[in-house]
Amino acid sequence: MASQVSISREGKVALFFQLSDALTTQIQAGTYAPGDLLPSENDLIAEYSVSRTTVRRAIQELVGQGLAYTIHGKGTFVAERQLTQHLNRLTSFSHDVAQRGMTPSRRILRVETIQPDQHLAAKLRISPSTTVIYLARLLLADNQPVSVGYTYIPTTVIAPHHGALTEAALAEEGLYPLLKRLGFDLTGGEQIVSASAATDEEARLLEVAPGSPLLSSERLAWTHGAVPVEFTLMKSRSDKARWRIALAPVDLD
Repeated sequence: MASQVSISREGKVALFFQLSDALTTQIQAGTYAPGDLLPSENDLIAEYSVSRTTVRRAIQELVGQGLAYTIHGKGTFVAERQLTQHLNRLTSFSHDVAQRGMTPSRRILRVETIQPDQHLAAKLRISPSTTVIYLARLLLADNQPVSVGYTYIPTTVIAPHHGALTEAALAEEGLYPLLKRLGFDLTGGEQIVSASAATDEEARLLEVAPGSPLLSSERLAWTHGAVPVEFTLMKSRSDKARWRIALAPVDLD
């Protein structure tokens, strides 16, 4: 097999990074599909003229990125592509999916105005008498279901753009791009991550067995002045989504 990406020994980029990038490029291009066996260590050594240590570090990099997995005695295989969300910044589902080389899409399950309970009102820092727009969405990557999202937006915040949050607009643009077009600059947020079991309805939508483990997150996003704009409960398939968290230096005090 001819190398699709060359490796340079004249630059400052480590050889194992270059090799992992070369293999990543081929995986994203479809040269290797999920479940395919990657070339053996000996094949990679011969093809790229690198050391065994370089090959092993490159494979470790692919495994660390969730692009591959290794079975002892059998080799390294291409993993099912997972959606990686970075929890150190606000990003949209569409952005995260596109970053992984996949095509995002969404199915709007419900858009309606409801009365929040006290728990939800407290989350959004509004009075229980204030109505909210409730959105239920099925989020897909390459037409495969990844997450079910339940979103709540205070009508007092979204006015006078209430009528812009239509099923058609949400399906076409996605929530965050639509909010940005309407003039809402999301300046920060907080997110709590936990685990949950799929309800019968979530299992049907996500195409998993009822009770299957799901990644669960609660996100509150706000605009200038820390005014909450949206609260979203997201349930994601654990085999298709993961979260990456940036850590600050250790504090031993």
